[in-house]
Amino acid sequence: MLKTTVNSLLLLTIILGFVSIYITKKKSKTLISAATAYWFGWTFLLFGASVAVNNEWIMSIGELPLYYIQQLHFGAFVGFLIGTLITPRNNAVQQYEKLIEKSIFITNKISNKALIILFIFGLIFLSQRIQRVGLNFDYFTDVRQVYAERNRPFVEWAGTHLSVMISFLIVLLGIKDSKQSVNIKELLKYIIAAAPLGLANGSRIFLLNYLIIYLASLLICRGTFKFKKSIIEREELKRITLFLMSLLIIFSIIGFIRGGYGDTFNFFYTILIWPVSTISAMESWITMALTSPCTHGYFTFGWVIDFFDRIGVIDYSNERESITSALNYFNDHYDSAASIPKSILPELIYDFGKNGVFWSILIISVLLQVASLRLVGKGIFSHTLAVLCLISSFMTIQLSVIGASFVATLFWSFTIPLLMMIKKTPFNGQHNDDSF
Repeated sequence: MLKTTVNSLLLLTIILGFVSIYITKKKSKTLISAATAYWFGWTFLLFGASVAVNNEWIMSIGELPLYYIQQLHFGAFVGFLIGTLITPRNNAVQQYEKLIEKSIFITNKISNKALIILFIFGLIFLSQRIQRVGLNFDYFTDVRQVYAERNRPFVEWAGTHLSVMISFLIVLLGIKDSKQSVNIKELLKYIIAAAPLGLANGSRIFLLNYLIIYLASLLICRGTFKFKKSIIEREELKRITLFLMSLLIIFSIIGFIRGGYGDTFNFFYTILIWPVSTISAMESWITMALTSPCTHGYFTFGWVIDFFDRIGVIDYSNERESITSALNYFNDHYDSAASIPKSILPELIYDFGKNGVFWSILIISVLLQVASLRLVGKGIFSHTLAVLCLISSFMTIQLSVIGASFVATLFWSFTIPLLMMIKKTPFNGQHNDDSF
């Protein structure tokens, strides 16, 4: 194994990221791609880990995870390079103009109704949770314990699916605003509508989820089609920064009240320790992955595998048992890895073995990069897929690519425009048969 530290790996990540993004910019004329998202995400994670280690918030990171992160980065670097070189420059400007019209029409047509329904479902579910645990200072702690029981009533199930449909509408909102200006007030409506459902589960990620989706859609449009002098104008950057800081303050307060962040409130600690916990638990997960039976793509193909397993087309009971055994082991040994997102890295080891990390992330990176460069602005479904690939590339610091929300958002991006076409609902005053 190569001897390395968190700081040296951070430096390597920055160098590889700079070269990768520079090549993408030179070849594709855009700064926004899956490569940018990936390197930004891992730079943020490793920087947070460096700060956490220096402040003794977490123990030093072992050689094992650092070694495999290197392999992950080398594979991703080659994959993004290949993806960039084989993808022609996106020239779908006329399709993008039509996509803006469709996005404006769909959001104006259904967004307010969807937000009201989501807010109502969330309020009903929140009231049920309050009736069960009470409304006091320990609410977030108590409700997380209830959430851990995984007993999902219908109102939560329906609200969760509706919130994913809202994610698709956020993609359209990003398209609409990409040629105009960042609309914080409109985005705030979406977050407020999702708040009761999130609070009912003691969650706080809803504060950031929609903002990430919105910025991904807006930035990928501006980076590709350049209707603005800069990807983000100065006044927009001020508004986004102020909004993000406001959300992070609420995010950190909820986390502190929920517990597990010490007796004294520390804003930076409650923000950084959330993603950094992934890398602090990575050694446990990698060690387990190296000694467990292969899971044959269970993590990498996520929802797809789970769906075909549930309907009996394939049998993944042994793979499920392997994962359950790992979680039980962590719980029995009081290892927090059981409840911490493990990133894509140990999942690739589980799925493809210790020698498969480089090649598996290489293939994944090629696909993510091609989609994020080629599909932007070419139709509602295609553009949504490009945005999801951008976000998934960033979220490799916590998740695999094809999760339930990925598939569900794609489902709505296909279904809603299709239903409008079947009903012969006109886009912008006249029926349009262009691809959706």
